[in-house]
Amino acid sequence: MSTRELSVGEVARRSGVAVSALHFYER
Repeated sequence: MSTRELSVGEVARRSGVAVSALHFYER
């Protein structure tokens, strides 16, 4: 579970950053 949570956290962080950048550019 620990390894899985870490993977999900990393992906969520990268996705969050990408989504944030996309939204920022969209503005």
